[in-house]
Amino acid sequence: VKTLEAQASALLAQARTGLGTLNHTGLSLEALARRHVSVRAVVVTPDAEQKLLTAFLESIYLEWADRPSPSLNGQTPRHAMHAADSRAKVAALIEALERNDLATRRTGKTGYDYNRLRAHVGL
Repeated sequence: VKTLEAQASALLAQARTGLGTLNHTGLSLEALARRHVSVRAVVVTPDAEQKLLTAFLESIYLEWADRPSPSLNGQTPRHAMHAADSRAKVAALIEALERNDLATRRTGKTGYDYNRLRAHVGL
């Protein structure tokens, strides 16, 4: 940081990926601000963005499997798998998630292996 302080009045920061990314980035920005180094932007590389999106989708979808769903009359997707008519609804919901994949819309690459979610709920 001292080298940056001496050499630059503004810089571009690149965030790392993994556990603690947001905390690490925030602490780094605070340290730079205390030294009056202005950060113009925080950059996440395309590979890092893909990893972040995949981890985000994994946590959201696995949690979704155990939450009551209005589409399933208040049952969780995992519980709904026990009835044939609800099983088809769960399959259709997962297909809709796959068609509208957040990562695909952002990066053009599928962000999640939806077969993992299918296996998780018992499809």
